[in-house]
Amino acid sequence: MDSRCDICGGTETRPTAHVNVYKLGVDLIECVGCGVRRYTGREKLGDRGTEVFYTTDAYDEYIRKHAVTGTPFPNPTLKPEEYHRASEGVYRGMLQALAVYAKRPVRRVWEIGCAWGQALAVAREMGLEAAGCDLSSAGVDRACAVGLDAVRAPFQLAGVPWPVDGILCNDVLEHTSTPGADLRRAFAITEPGGAIVLKTFYDEFHETLDLDLSRGQYDFKRTGYFDPLSHLYHFTTDALTSAMGRAGWQIASVQPDPSWGQVTVYAVKP
Repeated sequence: MDSRCDICGGTETRPTAHVNVYKLGVDLIECVGCGVRRYTGREKLGDRGTEVFYTTDAYDEYIRKHAVTGTPFPNPTLKPEEYHRASEGVYRGMLQALAVYAKRPVRRVWEIGCAWGQALAVAREMGLEAAGCDLSSAGVDRACAVGLDAVRAPFQLAGVPWPVDGILCNDVLEHTSTPGADLRRAFAITEPGGAIVLKTFYDEFHETLDLDLSRGQYDFKRTGYFDPLSHLYHFTTDALTSAMGRAGWQIASVQPDPSWGQVTVYAVKP
């Protein structure tokens, strides 16, 4: 990963408390300029620690299993249909709120990281025109097989077929190696008055858990956020909203969820 921060372009960093995470030899560092966090020493992980992972068979297999079970948990506690209903409810709520915060009618929605198209299907049921991109061939093939509009491409290279009123970015920004560029492109393709809804984890929640990540223990809810094999960037709420502001977005609502350590941000293009 480039030593230059993708959010602010700064090169000066400071250490965090998280070193040798999961005994993989990588440390979590923080950008002095904007407070966004990323790993150093990622080259030790090979392709596993870069965005290339999301084009591999291993990621495709993850998407296939997730699409069936409805959950990333290795040992599901609910039936797949229950997980799917819950996810669909989350997407519906996001899209409904997106229309509330936007300053223009939301008719066309683009999803960054659409996986197998669950949110696109919900948007279509709501009468919206929706399309998206993902790096997983398994996910995109599954979405296209049921008539959804999805393309296998990184967001920076995905062709967007029409002016966008709303952007959906759910649990994606932490996985991309270009979060700043993605926020800027999302802003560029959105019509004035359009809005974005973005959900990710927030670091200040996990800091309260007093985690010793060097012990190599893994639990999805408590420490999975720090997994350096899939999460490339990390954000406090302030760093996240600042990054969105740098890209031009005007923050409308910040909604933290302490039960999962995640935050949902709604923002508008002036």
